[in-house]
Amino acid sequence: MAGKDSRQPQSLWRRLYAAAPLLLLAGMANIVGLKAQIQQNTLRTLTTAREAHGLAGIVATAPADPVGRRSEASARALAKAPNPSGGLYRTIASIRALPRARAEGHLPVSLEAVVTFYRPATGVLFIQDATGGIYVFPDRPSGLTPGDRVAIDGVTLYEDYAPVVKASSIRRLGHGRLPTPEPISFNELLAGTKDARYVYVMGTIRDVAVSVPYNSLTPDGQSEQARWQLILKIAMPGGEVEAEMPATGAPPAQKLIDAVVRVTSPATVHINNQFQAVTGFLLLQSPANITILKPAPANPFARPLTPLGSLMQLGSGTDYEHRVRVAGRVTFLRSRTAWFSRMAARPCFARRCKQRVLLWATG
Repeated sequence: MAGKDSRQPQSLWRRLYAAAPLLLLAGMANIVGLKAQIQQNTLRTLTTAREAHGLAGIVATAPADPVGRRSEASARALAKAPNPSGGLYRTIASIRALPRARAEGHLPVSLEAVVTFYRPATGVLFIQDATGGIYVFPDRPSGLTPGDRVAIDGVTLYEDYAPVVKASSIRRLGHGRLPTPEPISFNELLAGTKDARYVYVMGTIRDVAVSVPYNSLTPDGQSEQARWQLILKIAMPGGEVEAEMPATGAPPAQKLIDAVVRVTSPATVHINNQFQAVTGFLLLQSPANITILKPAPANPFARPLTPLGSLMQLGSGTDYEHRVRVAGRVTFLRSRTAWFSRMAARPCFARRCKQRVLLWATG
């Protein structure tokens, strides 16, 4: 029995000695696995941080998208993105990059920019900084003029088709120069790629009319005529745009119609109920925003007569940029300002000018 007992401990120690390499390998495997898990968690944390940093960069640098063509995925990413300015939006581009859901959240704004247009009677204010232009709802009427440098505090809103700013405070910092106007094409105007930026167009004035804005107020001490606005229709390559400016101090209509002009204004558009751009719309602070490149004819009736039968025919030499002069017999009176006239059995639509018929469009 004694010999048997002495052999059992020896066998146990041998077994433990034989299993030691396996236990060592298992321990090393556990250590390696734990280290890999720690590295994986660290990498996941770093990746999340990079994503957040990149998302913040998207908010800070994303281009303006006033017509809402940004993809849904990008819009969702922007809606969850942190504010790149740490609580305040300090550039116009960062505000214009906001999707509608974010802009409607009354996010805080603090901007320094230049006034490009202001009309106290209607409360219309446009400003521009180095990154873009934007529409502002003023907190109250003020004596701002284009070229004034202002500091604006307020919140974001979404109006019609783009983010805007509702001001709670506007401080005038001084007066400087207006931004250099950018050229804009008809298609760019309708697409909104330069919406609210200070731009210029060149074209021919086709018509002038007088209008009174329905939402305007007559300033104290001024007559009703102070609210009158001139509506100019300007033909430019690609289409026709409208421009509005105060009638007070404006040149007579006969000096504007048929003149080739250069017009500066913040870029905006008329939209329909579906928020689709219908036509370009330019807001002129004063007649100083119009530069006449080629004056209108002093007497439009001094032009040679053009036979109605040859109007707009190929090879007829019809001038599509300016008015033409015709003569005929009035066959139908629709209103005090419009006739149908007939000459050589061809009708045309005309408007009255100085009691004589001046052709505007042909039938």
